[in-house]
Amino acid sequence: MGSNVTLLIGHRGVGKTTLLRVLAPLHKEVLCLDLDQEMEIAHKLKIHDIFAKGESYFREFEQSVLKQLIDQAEGPMIIACGAGIESLPPGPNVVWLRRSTDAMGRSFLNRPRLDALTSPFKEYMDRFPVRDKRFRSWAKEELWLPEGHEVGMEAFLLGTQTWNLPFELTLLPENFRDFMSFWERRAAWNLRHLEVRDDLLTPDQVEEALSILPDNKIIYARRGPRDVWHDNVKMDWPRELGLPPKPPYIMSIHQRRESLSETLAEMSGAECHIQKVAVEIRTFSELEQGHNWWLESPRDRAFLPRSKDGRWRWYRSLFGRGMPVHFFREGDGSGFDQPMLWQTLYQPPVGGHFAAVLGSPIEQSRSPVEHLQFFALSQTPIVAIPMTDERWDEAWPILGKLGLAFAAVTAPLKHKAGVLAQLPAANTLWRTKGQWKGANTDLLALKAIADDIEDYPNVWLWGGGGIRPSVQEAIPRAKLIKARSGASDPTSPDLLIWAVPRSREFKWPDDSVTPQMVLDLNYTDDSPGLEWAASRNLRYQSGLRMFKLQAEFQREIWSQVLKEYVK
Repeated sequence: MGSNVTLLIGHRGVGKTTLLRVLAPLHKEVLCLDLDQEMEIAHKLKIHDIFAKGESYFREFEQSVLKQLIDQAEGPMIIACGAGIESLPPGPNVVWLRRSTDAMGRSFLNRPRLDALTSPFKEYMDRFPVRDKRFRSWAKEELWLPEGHEVGMEAFLLGTQTWNLPFELTLLPENFRDFMSFWERRAAWNLRHLEVRDDLLTPDQVEEALSILPDNKIIYARRGPRDVWHDNVKMDWPRELGLPPKPPYIMSIHQRRESLSETLAEMSGAECHIQKVAVEIRTFSELEQGHNWWLESPRDRAFLPRSKDGRWRWYRSLFGRGMPVHFFREGDGSGFDQPMLWQTLYQPPVGGHFAAVLGSPIEQSRSPVEHLQFFALSQTPIVAIPMTDERWDEAWPILGKLGLAFAAVTAPLKHKAGVLAQLPAANTLWRTKGQWKGANTDLLALKAIADDIEDYPNVWLWGGGGIRPSVQEAIPRAKLIKARSGASDPTSPDLLIWAVPRSREFKWPDDSVTPQMVLDLNYTDDSPGLEWAASRNLRYQSGLRMFKLQAEFQREIWSQVLKEYVK
Protein backbone atom coordinates (compact mmCIF):
# COMPACT_ATOMS: atom_id res chain seq x y z
CA MET A 1 0.00 0.00 0.00
CA GLY A 2 1.23 3.47 -0.89
CA SER A 3 4.47 2.38 -2.58
CA ASN A 4 4.18 5.23 -5.11
CA VAL A 5 3.25 7.79 -2.45
CA THR A 6 5.72 10.16 -0.81
CA LEU A 7 4.83 11.89 2.46
CA LEU A 8 6.54 15.17 3.32
CA ILE A 9 7.03 15.76 7.04
CA GLY A 10 8.77 18.56 8.90
CA HIS A 11 8.38 21.37 11.39
CA ARG A 12 6.06 24.30 10.92
CA GLY A 13 7.34 26.80 8.39
CA VAL A 14 9.99 24.50 6.88
CA GLY A 15 8.47 24.88 3.40
CA LYS A 16 6.46 21.72 2.71
CA THR A 17 3.55 23.51 1.03
CA THR A 18 5.86 25.90 -0.81
CA LEU A 19 7.84 23.00 -2.20
CA LEU A 20 4.64 21.41 -3.48
CA ARG A 21 3.66 24.65 -5.23
CA VAL A 22 7.03 24.64 -6.98
CA LEU A 23 6.75 20.99 -7.93
CA ALA A 24 3.12 20.78 -9.13
CA PRO A 25 3.32 22.80 -12.39
CA LEU A 26 6.68 21.31 -13.37
CA HIS A 27 5.70 17.66 -13.09
CA LYS A 28 2.00 17.26 -13.86
CA GLU A 29 2.28 13.46 -13.80
CA VAL A 30 2.82 13.68 -10.03
CA LEU A 31 -0.27 14.51 -7.96
CA CYS A 32 0.78 17.03 -5.29
CA LEU A 33 -1.58 17.41 -2.33
CA ASP A 34 -1.52 19.42 0.87
CA LEU A 35 -3.17 17.42 3.65
CA ASP A 36 -4.62 20.50 5.35
CA GLN A 37 -6.26 21.60 2.09
CA GLU A 38 -7.64 18.10 1.51
CA MET A 39 -9.11 18.16 5.02
CA GLU A 40 -10.82 21.47 4.24
CA ILE A 41 -12.31 19.99 1.07
CA ALA A 42 -13.49 16.86 2.86
CA HIS A 43 -15.03 18.74 5.81
CA LYS A 44 -16.14 21.86 3.89
CA LEU A 45 -14.57 23.95 6.69
CA LYS A 46 -11.42 26.04 7.00
CA ILE A 47 -8.58 24.38 8.87
CA HIS A 48 -8.93 26.84 11.77
CA ASP A 49 -12.60 25.85 12.19
CA ILE A 50 -11.79 22.13 12.07
CA PHE A 51 -9.16 22.63 14.74
CA ALA A 52 -11.65 24.59 16.86
CA LYS A 53 -13.56 21.32 17.34
CA GLY A 54 -10.64 20.12 19.48
CA GLU A 55 -7.18 18.76 18.78
CA SER A 56 -8.14 15.11 19.33
CA TYR A 57 -10.98 15.43 16.80
CA PHE A 58 -8.62 17.21 14.40
CA ARG A 59 -5.98 14.44 14.63
CA GLU A 60 -8.49 11.64 14.09
CA PHE A 61 -9.94 13.39 11.04
CA GLU A 62 -6.40 14.07 9.77
CA GLN A 63 -5.59 10.34 9.95
CA SER A 64 -8.76 9.29 8.15
CA VAL A 65 -8.24 11.75 5.28
CA LEU A 66 -4.60 10.73 4.89
CA LYS A 67 -5.48 7.02 4.78
CA GLN A 68 -8.17 7.65 2.19
CA LEU A 69 -5.78 9.62 -0.06
CA ILE A 70 -3.15 6.87 0.08
CA ASP A 71 -5.69 4.08 -0.53
CA GLN A 72 -7.07 5.89 -3.59
CA ALA A 73 -3.67 6.74 -5.13
CA GLU A 74 -3.53 5.57 -8.76
CA GLY A 75 -0.19 7.08 -9.70
CA PRO A 76 2.75 8.99 -8.20
CA MET A 77 1.56 11.19 -5.37
CA ILE A 78 3.28 13.57 -2.92
CA ILE A 79 1.39 14.64 0.21
CA ALA A 80 2.55 17.40 2.55
CA CYS A 81 1.57 16.55 6.14
CA GLY A 82 1.04 18.99 8.99
CA ALA A 83 3.80 19.36 11.57
CA GLY A 84 1.61 18.00 14.35
CA ILE A 85 0.61 14.74 12.70
CA GLU A 86 0.95 11.98 15.28
CA SER A 87 1.27 8.79 13.20
CA LEU A 88 1.85 7.66 9.62
CA PRO A 89 0.58 4.56 7.81
CA PRO A 90 3.13 2.00 6.61
CA GLY A 91 4.11 1.86 2.95
CA PRO A 92 4.79 5.39 1.64
CA ASN A 93 8.25 6.86 1.28
CA VAL A 94 8.66 9.43 4.06
CA VAL A 95 10.86 12.46 3.39
CA TRP A 96 11.78 14.75 6.29
CA LEU A 97 12.27 18.32 5.08
CA ARG A 98 14.71 20.21 7.26
CA ARG A 99 16.32 23.63 7.56
CA SER A 100 19.20 24.69 9.76
CA THR A 101 16.81 27.15 11.45
CA ASP A 102 14.34 24.49 12.63
CA ALA A 103 15.75 24.36 16.16
CA MET A 104 15.86 28.17 16.46
CA GLY A 105 12.08 28.48 16.60
CA ARG A 106 9.44 30.21 14.50
CA SER A 107 6.50 32.54 15.09
CA PHE A 108 3.41 32.67 12.90
CA LEU A 109 0.68 35.23 12.38
CA ASN A 110 -1.87 33.05 10.61
CA ARG A 111 -1.52 29.41 11.77
CA PRO A 112 -3.95 27.53 14.06
CA ARG A 113 -2.96 27.95 17.70
CA LEU A 114 -2.46 24.88 19.87
CA ASP A 115 -2.02 26.91 23.07
CA ALA A 116 -3.61 30.35 23.02
CA LEU A 117 -2.20 31.12 26.50
CA THR A 118 1.41 31.29 25.30
CA SER A 119 3.24 33.02 22.46
CA PRO A 120 3.45 31.38 19.02
CA PHE A 121 7.23 31.16 19.47
CA LYS A 122 7.01 29.35 22.82
CA GLU A 123 4.30 27.08 21.42
CA TYR A 124 6.68 26.05 18.62
CA MET A 125 9.63 25.53 20.95
CA ASP A 126 7.59 23.53 23.50
CA ARG A 127 6.60 21.03 20.80
CA PHE A 128 9.90 20.96 18.93
CA PRO A 129 11.68 18.14 20.85
CA VAL A 130 8.78 15.67 20.60
CA ARG A 131 8.14 16.41 16.93
CA ASP A 132 11.82 16.27 16.04
CA LYS A 133 12.17 12.84 17.64
CA ARG A 134 9.03 11.68 15.85
CA PHE A 135 10.23 12.87 12.43
CA ARG A 136 13.61 11.22 12.95
CA SER A 137 11.96 7.87 13.71
CA TRP A 138 9.72 8.02 10.62
CA ALA A 139 12.02 9.36 7.94
CA LYS A 140 13.34 7.14 5.17
CA GLU A 141 14.92 10.16 3.46
CA GLU A 142 16.06 13.55 4.78
CA LEU A 143 16.36 16.67 2.68
CA TRP A 144 17.91 19.87 3.99
CA LEU A 145 16.62 22.98 2.21
CA PRO A 146 18.62 26.19 1.81
CA GLU A 147 17.19 29.15 3.68
CA GLY A 148 14.50 30.96 1.72
CA HIS A 149 14.66 28.69 -1.31
CA GLU A 150 13.05 25.51 -2.61
CA VAL A 151 13.56 25.72 -6.37
CA GLY A 152 15.76 22.92 -7.69
CA MET A 153 15.44 20.67 -4.65
CA GLU A 154 12.12 19.27 -5.86
CA ALA A 155 14.08 16.88 -8.10
CA PHE A 156 15.09 14.96 -4.97
CA LEU A 157 11.46 13.96 -4.42
CA LEU A 158 10.93 12.43 -7.85
CA GLY A 159 12.96 9.28 -7.34
CA THR A 160 15.96 8.42 -9.48
CA GLN A 161 17.72 11.51 -10.83
CA THR A 162 20.76 11.69 -13.07
CA TRP A 163 23.13 14.06 -11.30
CA ASN A 164 26.87 14.56 -11.44
CA LEU A 165 28.11 14.12 -7.87
CA PRO A 166 31.55 12.49 -8.08
CA PHE A 167 32.08 12.81 -4.35
CA GLU A 168 31.73 10.74 -1.17
CA LEU A 169 28.59 10.06 0.90
CA THR A 170 28.72 8.40 4.32
CA LEU A 171 26.10 5.73 5.00
CA LEU A 172 24.06 6.25 8.17
CA PRO A 173 21.87 3.81 10.16
CA GLU A 174 18.64 5.45 8.94
CA ASN A 175 19.60 4.63 5.34
CA PHE A 176 19.01 0.96 6.14
CA ARG A 177 15.27 1.24 6.80
CA ASP A 178 15.01 0.32 3.11
CA PHE A 179 18.61 0.18 1.88
CA MET A 180 17.90 -1.28 -1.56
CA SER A 181 15.50 1.58 -2.32
CA PHE A 182 18.00 4.07 -0.89
CA TRP A 183 20.75 2.79 -3.20
CA GLU A 184 18.50 2.59 -6.25
CA ARG A 185 17.64 6.28 -5.85
CA ARG A 186 21.32 7.24 -5.62
CA ALA A 187 22.80 4.92 -8.23
CA ALA A 188 22.23 7.59 -10.89
CA TRP A 189 23.93 10.35 -8.88
CA ASN A 190 27.37 9.37 -10.22
CA LEU A 191 28.74 9.15 -6.70
CA ARG A 192 32.45 8.44 -6.49
CA HIS A 193 32.19 6.39 -3.30
CA LEU A 194 29.89 5.53 -0.42
CA GLU A 195 31.67 5.32 2.91
CA VAL A 196 30.94 2.33 5.13
CA ARG A 197 32.07 3.27 8.65
CA ASP A 198 32.06 0.38 11.06
CA ASP A 199 31.63 2.67 14.08
CA LEU A 200 28.36 4.08 12.71
CA LEU A 201 26.75 0.89 11.43
CA THR A 202 25.86 -2.47 12.98
CA PRO A 203 27.61 -5.61 11.66
CA ASP A 204 24.38 -6.55 9.84
CA GLN A 205 24.18 -3.14 8.18
CA VAL A 206 27.82 -3.34 7.14
CA GLU A 207 27.20 -6.76 5.63
CA GLU A 208 24.12 -5.51 3.77
CA ALA A 209 26.03 -2.56 2.31
CA LEU A 210 28.95 -4.77 1.22
CA SER A 211 26.60 -7.25 -0.43
CA ILE A 212 24.54 -4.67 -2.37
CA LEU A 213 26.97 -1.92 -3.35
CA PRO A 214 29.48 -2.39 -6.20
CA ASP A 215 32.97 -2.98 -4.76
CA ASN A 216 34.45 -0.03 -6.68
CA LYS A 217 31.94 2.31 -5.02
CA ILE A 218 32.89 1.40 -1.45
CA ILE A 219 35.33 3.00 0.96
CA TYR A 220 35.45 0.87 4.10
CA ALA A 221 36.47 3.12 7.01
CA ARG A 222 37.94 1.09 9.85
CA ARG A 223 37.01 2.99 13.01
CA GLY A 224 35.67 0.50 15.51
CA PRO A 225 37.45 -2.14 17.59
CA ARG A 226 36.82 -5.01 15.14
CA ASP A 227 39.94 -6.29 13.41
CA VAL A 228 38.69 -6.00 9.83
CA TRP A 229 40.41 -5.78 6.47
CA HIS A 230 38.73 -6.15 3.07
CA ASP A 231 40.93 -6.73 0.04
CA ASN A 232 38.17 -6.20 -2.52
CA VAL A 233 37.24 -2.64 -1.48
CA LYS A 234 39.17 0.56 -0.76
CA MET A 235 40.23 0.75 2.87
CA ASP A 236 40.48 3.89 5.02
CA TRP A 237 42.86 3.12 7.88
CA PRO A 238 43.14 5.50 10.88
CA ARG A 239 46.70 6.40 11.89
CA GLU A 240 45.62 6.08 15.51
CA LEU A 241 45.44 2.27 15.12
CA GLY A 242 49.10 2.01 14.17
CA LEU A 243 50.36 0.42 10.97
CA PRO A 244 47.85 -1.41 8.73
CA PRO A 245 48.39 -4.97 7.41
CA LYS A 246 49.20 -3.52 3.98
CA PRO A 247 49.19 -0.04 2.37
CA PRO A 248 45.58 1.25 2.44
CA TYR A 249 43.80 3.40 -0.11
CA ILE A 250 43.49 6.14 2.54
CA MET A 251 45.58 6.77 5.63
CA SER A 252 43.63 9.13 7.88
CA ILE A 253 44.15 10.90 11.16
CA HIS A 254 41.32 12.11 13.40
CA GLN A 255 42.93 12.78 16.79
CA ARG A 256 45.22 15.77 16.78
CA ARG A 257 48.33 16.56 18.76
CA GLU A 258 48.49 19.77 20.76
CA SER A 259 49.87 21.61 17.74
CA LEU A 260 48.66 21.15 14.21
CA SER A 261 52.27 21.04 13.00
CA GLU A 262 52.89 17.88 15.05
CA THR A 263 49.65 16.40 13.71
CA LEU A 264 50.58 17.01 10.08
CA ALA A 265 54.08 15.63 10.69
CA GLU A 266 52.54 12.27 11.67
CA MET A 267 51.41 11.85 8.07
CA SER A 268 54.93 12.20 6.75
CA GLY A 269 55.95 9.13 4.80
CA ALA A 270 52.55 7.43 5.14
CA GLU A 271 52.39 4.64 2.55
CA CYS A 272 48.98 5.00 0.90
CA HIS A 273 47.20 6.50 -2.10
CA ILE A 274 45.62 9.37 -0.15
CA GLN A 275 46.63 11.09 3.08
CA LYS A 276 43.56 12.45 4.88
CA VAL A 277 43.73 14.85 7.83
CA ALA A 278 40.33 15.26 9.50
CA VAL A 279 41.03 16.78 12.91
CA GLU A 280 39.51 19.60 14.93
CA ILE A 281 40.73 22.99 13.73
CA ARG A 282 40.59 25.74 16.33
CA THR A 283 41.58 28.97 14.57
CA PHE A 284 41.75 30.57 11.15
CA SER A 285 45.54 30.40 11.40
CA GLU A 286 45.36 26.63 11.78
CA LEU A 287 42.96 26.51 8.86
CA GLU A 288 45.51 28.33 6.70
CA GLN A 289 48.24 25.93 7.85
CA GLY A 290 46.18 22.88 6.92
CA HIS A 291 45.19 24.45 3.61
CA ASN A 292 48.85 25.00 2.72
CA TRP A 293 49.64 21.39 3.65
CA TRP A 294 46.99 20.22 1.18
CA LEU A 295 48.29 22.52 -1.57
CA GLU A 296 51.74 20.94 -1.32
CA SER A 297 50.31 17.77 -2.90
CA PRO A 298 46.63 18.36 -3.81
CA ARG A 299 46.10 15.13 -5.78
CA ASP A 300 46.93 12.75 -2.96
CA ARG A 301 46.10 14.81 0.15
CA ALA A 302 42.78 15.82 1.67
CA PHE A 303 42.39 18.38 4.44
CA LEU A 304 38.95 18.06 6.08
CA PRO A 305 38.78 20.48 9.04
CA ARG A 306 36.33 19.54 11.80
CA SER A 307 34.63 21.57 14.52
CA LYS A 308 31.92 21.12 17.13
CA ASP A 309 29.60 23.64 15.49
CA GLY A 310 30.17 23.31 11.73
CA ARG A 311 32.17 26.53 11.43
CA TRP A 312 34.36 25.12 8.64
CA ARG A 313 31.56 23.93 6.35
CA TRP A 314 32.22 26.87 4.06
CA TYR A 315 35.85 25.82 3.61
CA ARG A 316 35.01 22.23 2.74
CA SER A 317 32.24 23.43 0.44
CA LEU A 318 34.71 25.63 -1.44
CA PHE A 319 37.85 23.51 -1.58
CA GLY A 320 36.70 19.96 -0.84
CA ARG A 321 35.64 19.15 -4.39
CA GLY A 322 39.23 19.77 -5.51
CA MET A 323 40.51 17.09 -3.13
CA PRO A 324 40.77 13.34 -3.84
CA VAL A 325 37.97 12.68 -1.33
CA HIS A 326 35.15 15.13 -0.57
CA PHE A 327 32.23 14.26 1.72
CA PHE A 328 28.84 15.92 1.43
CA ARG A 329 25.85 15.04 3.55
CA GLU A 330 22.20 14.21 3.58
CA GLY A 331 20.39 14.43 6.88
CA ASP A 332 22.77 14.94 9.78
CA GLY A 333 25.67 13.36 7.92
CA SER A 334 28.65 12.10 9.88
CA GLY A 335 30.02 15.57 10.69
CA PHE A 336 28.70 19.12 11.09
CA ASP A 337 31.31 20.49 8.70
CA GLN A 338 30.24 18.41 5.71
CA PRO A 339 28.54 20.53 3.02
CA MET A 340 24.88 19.83 2.39
CA LEU A 341 23.43 18.27 -0.73
CA TRP A 342 22.11 21.55 -2.11
CA GLN A 343 25.52 23.21 -1.79
CA THR A 344 27.16 20.30 -3.57
CA LEU A 345 24.58 20.38 -6.36
CA TYR A 346 24.33 24.07 -7.11
CA GLN A 347 27.51 25.79 -5.98
CA PRO A 348 30.12 26.19 -8.74
CA PRO A 349 33.67 24.99 -7.98
CA VAL A 350 36.05 27.60 -6.64
CA GLY A 351 38.55 29.10 -9.04
CA GLY A 352 40.82 31.87 -7.88
CA HIS A 353 38.16 33.83 -5.99
CA PHE A 354 34.88 33.48 -4.10
CA ALA A 355 32.15 35.50 -2.39
CA ALA A 356 30.84 35.17 1.17
CA VAL A 357 28.40 36.45 3.72
CA LEU A 358 30.13 37.12 7.06
CA GLY A 359 28.53 37.39 10.48
CA SER A 360 27.26 35.63 13.58
CA PRO A 361 24.83 33.95 13.74
CA ILE A 362 24.86 33.11 10.05
CA GLU A 363 22.64 30.01 9.77
CA GLN A 364 19.56 32.08 8.95
CA SER A 365 21.15 34.18 6.25
CA ARG A 366 19.47 34.09 2.85
CA SER A 367 22.37 35.89 1.18
CA PRO A 368 24.12 32.78 -0.21
CA VAL A 369 20.98 31.68 -2.06
CA GLU A 370 19.89 35.24 -2.87
CA HIS A 371 23.16 35.88 -4.72
CA LEU A 372 23.78 32.31 -5.92
CA GLN A 373 22.55 32.78 -9.50
CA PHE A 374 24.20 36.20 -9.85
CA PHE A 375 27.64 34.87 -8.91
CA ALA A 376 27.14 31.56 -10.74
CA LEU A 377 27.08 33.45 -14.06
CA SER A 378 30.75 34.20 -13.47
CA GLN A 379 31.49 30.79 -11.89
CA THR A 380 31.96 32.44 -8.48
CA PRO A 381 30.87 30.37 -5.47
CA ILE A 382 29.31 32.10 -2.47
CA VAL A 383 29.41 30.68 1.06
CA ALA A 384 28.34 31.66 4.59
CA ILE A 385 31.28 32.15 6.96
CA PRO A 386 30.46 32.37 10.68
CA MET A 387 32.64 35.01 12.28
CA THR A 388 32.50 36.97 15.53
CA ASP A 389 33.87 40.44 16.13
CA GLU A 390 36.82 38.96 18.02
CA ARG A 391 37.93 36.77 15.11
CA TRP A 392 37.87 39.49 12.45
CA ASP A 393 41.48 40.67 12.78
CA GLU A 394 42.88 37.14 12.53
CA ALA A 395 40.46 35.92 9.85
CA TRP A 396 40.31 38.84 7.41
CA PRO A 397 43.83 38.62 5.91
CA ILE A 398 43.60 34.81 5.72
CA LEU A 399 40.30 34.97 3.84
CA GLY A 400 41.96 37.33 1.38
CA LYS A 401 44.76 34.83 0.80
CA LEU A 402 42.20 32.07 0.22
CA GLY A 403 40.52 34.16 -2.49
CA LEU A 404 37.73 36.20 -0.88
CA ALA A 405 36.79 38.95 -3.34
CA PHE A 406 33.18 39.91 -2.46
CA ALA A 407 31.52 40.03 0.94
CA ALA A 408 28.07 40.74 2.32
CA VAL A 409 28.54 41.68 5.97
CA THR A 410 25.93 41.31 8.69
CA ALA A 411 25.85 41.72 12.47
CA PRO A 412 28.05 42.07 14.43
CA LEU A 413 30.70 42.98 11.84
CA LYS A 414 29.29 46.10 10.16
CA HIS A 415 31.47 48.43 12.23
CA LYS A 416 34.61 46.39 11.42
CA ALA A 417 33.70 46.46 7.74
CA GLY A 418 33.04 50.18 8.02
CA VAL A 419 36.56 50.80 9.32
CA LEU A 420 37.93 48.91 6.32
CA ALA A 421 35.73 50.94 3.96
CA GLN A 422 36.26 54.22 5.86
CA LEU A 423 32.54 54.49 6.59
CA PRO A 424 30.53 54.57 9.86
CA ALA A 425 29.25 51.11 8.92
CA ALA A 426 29.38 48.90 5.84
CA ASN A 427 27.58 45.78 4.76
CA THR A 428 29.07 45.40 1.26
CA LEU A 429 32.75 44.85 0.46
CA TRP A 430 34.65 44.07 -2.71
CA ARG A 431 38.26 43.85 -3.79
CA THR A 432 39.27 45.77 -6.88
CA LYS A 433 42.81 46.11 -8.22
CA GLY A 434 44.13 44.65 -4.98
CA GLN A 435 42.31 47.15 -2.75
CA TRP A 436 39.22 46.67 -0.60
CA LYS A 437 36.27 49.03 -1.11
CA GLY A 438 32.95 49.20 0.71
CA ALA A 439 29.43 50.56 0.71
CA ASN A 440 26.35 50.62 2.90
CA THR A 441 23.43 49.25 0.89
CA ASP A 442 21.34 49.10 4.09
CA LEU A 443 21.26 52.89 3.88
CA LEU A 444 20.23 52.80 0.23
CA ALA A 445 17.40 50.38 1.03
CA LEU A 446 16.19 52.45 3.98
CA LYS A 447 16.10 55.57 1.81
CA ALA A 448 14.14 53.62 -0.79
CA ILE A 449 11.41 52.73 1.72
CA ALA A 450 11.39 56.13 3.49
CA ASP A 451 8.45 57.36 1.38
CA ASP A 452 6.39 54.34 2.48
CA ILE A 453 6.54 55.41 6.13
CA GLU A 454 5.85 59.14 5.74
CA ASP A 455 2.38 58.62 7.23
CA TYR A 456 3.95 57.59 10.54
CA PRO A 457 5.23 60.81 12.16
CA ASN A 458 6.33 59.23 15.44
CA VAL A 459 8.91 56.54 14.71
CA TRP A 460 10.94 54.49 17.18
CA LEU A 461 13.96 52.35 16.40
CA TRP A 462 14.12 49.48 18.90
CA GLY A 463 17.77 48.35 19.06
CA GLY A 464 19.86 48.85 15.96
CA GLY A 465 23.49 47.95 16.47
CA GLY A 466 25.32 48.31 13.18
CA ILE A 467 22.28 49.63 11.31
CA ARG A 468 21.61 52.55 13.67
CA PRO A 469 23.73 55.11 11.70
CA SER A 470 21.84 54.19 8.53
CA VAL A 471 18.44 54.65 10.19
CA GLN A 472 19.54 58.00 11.63
CA GLU A 473 20.52 59.23 8.17
CA ALA A 474 17.56 57.80 6.24
CA ILE A 475 14.86 58.54 8.87
CA PRO A 476 16.14 61.48 10.96
CA ARG A 477 12.91 61.71 12.98
CA ALA A 478 13.34 58.17 14.35
CA LYS A 479 13.80 58.05 18.12
CA LEU A 480 16.59 55.66 19.08
CA ILE A 481 15.71 53.20 21.85
CA LYS A 482 18.39 51.04 23.44
CA ALA A 483 17.02 47.52 23.35
CA ARG A 484 18.79 46.48 26.56
CA SER A 485 17.14 49.19 28.68
CA GLY A 486 13.90 49.81 26.79
CA ALA A 487 11.92 53.04 26.54
CA SER A 488 11.18 55.56 29.27
CA ASP A 489 9.00 57.71 26.98
CA PRO A 490 5.35 57.57 28.18
CA THR A 491 4.09 58.07 24.62
CA SER A 492 3.64 55.34 22.05
CA PRO A 493 5.09 55.36 18.50
CA ASP A 494 3.02 55.24 15.34
CA LEU A 495 5.68 52.99 13.81
CA LEU A 496 8.12 50.79 15.72
CA ILE A 497 11.13 49.65 13.72
CA TRP A 498 12.39 46.45 15.32
CA ALA A 499 16.15 46.02 14.86
CA VAL A 500 17.36 43.50 17.44
CA PRO A 501 17.78 39.76 16.71
CA ARG A 502 17.08 37.00 19.19
CA SER A 503 20.80 36.42 19.65
CA ARG A 504 21.21 39.80 21.37
CA GLU A 505 20.15 40.83 24.87
CA PHE A 506 17.02 42.99 24.80
CA LYS A 507 13.97 44.13 26.74
CA TRP A 508 10.41 43.80 25.46
CA PRO A 509 8.42 47.02 24.95
CA ASP A 510 5.96 47.85 27.73
CA ASP A 511 2.27 47.07 27.33
CA SER A 512 1.66 50.80 26.78
CA VAL A 513 3.60 50.64 23.51
CA THR A 514 0.94 50.04 20.86
CA PRO A 515 2.21 51.11 17.43
CA GLN A 516 0.03 51.08 14.35
CA MET A 517 2.71 49.07 12.58
CA VAL A 518 5.79 47.02 13.43
CA LEU A 519 8.45 47.20 10.73
CA ASP A 520 10.88 44.40 11.44
CA LEU A 521 14.38 44.72 9.99
CA ASN A 522 14.79 40.99 10.61
CA TYR A 523 13.30 38.61 8.10
CA THR A 524 13.73 35.39 10.09
CA ASP A 525 10.83 33.42 11.55
CA ASP A 526 12.44 33.45 14.99
CA SER A 527 12.60 37.26 15.13
CA PRO A 528 11.52 38.69 18.50
CA GLY A 529 9.84 41.49 16.54
CA LEU A 530 7.59 38.95 14.84
CA GLU A 531 6.89 37.21 18.15
CA TRP A 532 5.97 40.51 19.81
CA ALA A 533 3.72 41.62 16.96
CA ALA A 534 1.99 38.23 16.87
CA SER A 535 1.40 38.18 20.64
CA ARG A 536 -0.02 41.74 20.57
CA ASN A 537 -2.02 41.28 17.34
CA LEU A 538 -0.22 44.21 15.71
CA ARG A 539 0.16 44.92 12.02
CA TYR A 540 3.51 43.56 10.96
CA GLN A 541 5.88 43.87 8.02
CA SER A 542 8.90 41.58 7.70
CA GLY A 543 12.35 42.89 6.82
CA LEU A 544 12.39 40.67 3.74
CA ARG A 545 11.54 43.55 1.40
CA MET A 546 14.40 45.65 2.72
CA PHE A 547 16.73 42.66 2.48
CA LYS A 548 15.78 42.18 -1.17
CA LEU A 549 16.28 45.88 -1.91
CA GLN A 550 19.73 46.07 -0.33
CA ALA A 551 20.70 42.84 -2.10
CA GLU A 552 19.76 44.39 -5.46
CA PHE A 553 21.98 47.37 -4.65
CA GLN A 554 24.80 44.98 -3.72
CA ARG A 555 24.57 43.22 -7.07
CA GLU A 556 24.59 46.54 -8.92
CA ILE A 557 27.87 47.43 -7.19
CA TRP A 558 29.48 44.02 -7.55
CA SER A 559 28.56 43.73 -11.23
CA GLN A 560 30.88 46.64 -11.99
CA VAL A 561 33.82 44.75 -10.48
CA LEU A 562 33.13 41.15 -11.49
CA LYS A 563 34.59 41.73 -14.97
CA GLU A 564 38.03 41.93 -13.33
CA TYR A 565 37.63 38.31 -12.24
CA VAL A 566 36.00 36.83 -15.34
CA LYS A 567 38.55 35.62 -17.86
